[in-house]
Amino acid sequence: MSIGPTSKYGLIIPKASYTFPWDILASINFISQTGRPELKLVSIYDLNQDPWGLGLEILAEPRNTDNRLSTWTIMDFRLQKTFNIYQTVKLQAIFDIFNVFNSNTVTSHASYSMWSEAYLEPDWIFYPGRVQVGLRLEF
Repeated sequence: MSIGPTSKYGLIIPKASYTFPWDILASINFISQTGRPELKLVSIYDLNQDPWGLGLEILAEPRNTDNRLSTWTIMDFRLQKTFNIYQTVKLQAIFDIFNVFNSNTVTSHASYSMWSEAYLEPDWIFYPGRVQVGLRLEF
């Protein structure tokens, strides 16, 4: 089975929102997916196939579904209150929490080359949980 470099084994994205009395909206965005396959690469030199002299990278082992980055799960939450100001003018107070679980899952590595000093060092980790407060004026 051929596995692309960004293939996902499983992906779940449920979303929900509910408007409570007094124009209060609560919503949740949830994403959970398996990590991408981790590749092991080696650089081969002196094959006269690399015009830049940087080495030709090849897979050190076949791609498979056994060696993957960690599954990541993120949930965002929003609470919103709408105030009717005048006829068609509305003011919305918004409170968001992003990455509620504070997932710190590694999503990529600095290098997949087994001979590199940066081999399998984390390159990108999800942003930490954060809060956003805002106002929106509709007219």
